[in-house]
Amino acid sequence: MCLLGSAGRLKGWAALGLLAAGLLWLLAWPELLSIGQSMSDGGAHPYAMADQVRLGLRPWLTFYEGDPHVGPYYTYPLLWGWALLNTLLLWPLRPQFAAARAMFTLHSLTAALLIVAGLTWLPYAASEINALFTAGPEPGRSLSGFGPYLVAEQCTGWSEGGGCQSEESIRILNPAFWGLIGLTLAPLLGLLVREPRPRPVPAPTTHAPQL
Repeated sequence: MCLLGSAGRLKGWAALGLLAAGLLWLLAWPELLSIGQSMSDGGAHPYAMADQVRLGLRPWLTFYEGDPHVGPYYTYPLLWGWALLNTLLLWPLRPQFAAARAMFTLHSLTAALLIVAGLTWLPYAASEINALFTAGPEPGRSLSGFGPYLVAEQCTGWSEGGGCQSEESIRILNPAFWGLIGLTLAPLLGLLVREPRPRPVPAPTTHAPQL
């Protein structure tokens, strides 16, 4: 804890946090852009799109015909783990530094959002997505998790000659995206917040001895 016990070190931690947020964005973009889509001709189901997903606090998993498919996807546990680590590190520094208070507030809110959503919202989202994926054949199925919403699409009318004739889709709020926003804003706020200047201590007054 004492490693961050100065304003300069706290600013350095905020800069490191901003770098970490950038790396998390770079990880999330290729990993969550197309969830469950095999891009390889290897394995038991080459180039197949998953027909079932499992979303939650742990790494996200996908399945095809009951078999483990593409994944696991590690973005989500990294998000809430990093937010929780910052929350714990910044907690004892709140009374001393304004930047610590600002970063702690955003990190704690982000951690709470991601953990609660991982326990409740994401399992519900997975059940809705899995129900949609049973509505039609495999061609035309897709799931994207990079953006404000989890967007799942399923072709419900497939023609071998003309492709997909009709489709259904659902959009569900994506806590991973909002977690990325929170983990980006928190260190940025820590860099921008200025610490109040210490008030000068008045010099003690001396009284001349009375004669």
